[in-house]
Amino acid sequence: MRLEMPNTYFNRELAATNYQHYFDEHVLADEVGFDGLMINEHHSTPSCSDVSIMMSAAILARATKRAKIALMGSILPIQDNPVMVAEQIAMADLISGGRIISGFVRGIGVETWWANANPVHNRERFEECTT
Repeated sequence: MRLEMPNTYFNRELAATNYQHYFDEHVLADEVGFDGLMINEHHSTPSCSDVSIMMSAAILARATKRAKIALMGSILPIQDNPVMVAEQIAMADLISGGRIISGFVRGIGVETWWANANPVHNRERFEECTT
């Protein structure tokens, strides 16, 4: 299903409604006292439409008041500039008042391939980013 799902199945109005719905759920969870909100990202898959964990973190940082925001996590091997990832995390953390908890992941081969990187070098790229 990944990489082969044609765009003809994409419904723009439904996707926009879903984004609003899920952000509203996060805001409600914060308002009713949840301690944390977790977000993740995946690429080239119809089962996860959050393709920018940093954008979602910034939106939630501004829209919520007290819950920690856990990033699970930034896919480092597909990033060309891990310093920019660190800057984005820092910006979201500042907007949130220090509520960001960041995790880092390697992702899976199809996401590395999707990002036009060689999956063979996934671990090597991840280790380079984290040292």
